Amino acid sequence: MDNIVILMSDGHSNVLEGDTPTANAAAQLKATGATVYTIAVSDSSNMNELNNINSDPNAEHSFRVGADRDYQAIARGLLDKLCQ
Repeated sequence: MDNIVILMSDGHSNVLEGDTPTANAAAQLKATGATVYTIAVSDSSNMNELNNINSDPNAEHSFRVGADRDYQAIARGLLDKLCQ
């Protein structure tokens, strides 16, 4: 079974001094072979950070919840990708 990570975030790190930066931690995770999907949960999400976290290509591994908060459509899209 593949290792899959789904991260829901606003894309704004809460990193304390001395902690591993988010992008470095994501790179280490992806280096293990995990596939990382991100879901932006805010209209003010930092998409640059989320795109650094998710696997490439961004268009296939990054989702953004719009003002209508259509979580069901995102869930269906993810399930379609994961169950291929």
